[in-house]
Amino acid sequence: MSLDVFAIIMLGAALHATWNAVVKGGDNKLLTTCMIASIASLIAATVIPFLELPAKESWPFIGASVIL
Repeated sequence: MSLDVFAIIMLGAALHATWNAVVKGGDNKLLTTCMIASIASLIAATVIPFLELPAKESWPFIGASVIL
C-alpha cells in the first residue's frame, strides 16, 4: 500500500473518530449531527467544481448507491 493511500485512510479514520466524539459530547445529538453534516456539505460543495467527473463505467454504481 502506498503512503498516499495509507495517509488518506488514516485521515478518514481520524475524521470519523472526531465526528463521533463531537456528537457524543454534545447535549443535543440530532442538532450536532445536522450541524456537522451541513458543514461537511458546504466543504464538499466548494471542492466539487474542481474535480473531474467519475468514469462513465462507475455511474451505475453511483446511481445504485443513491437509490439505496
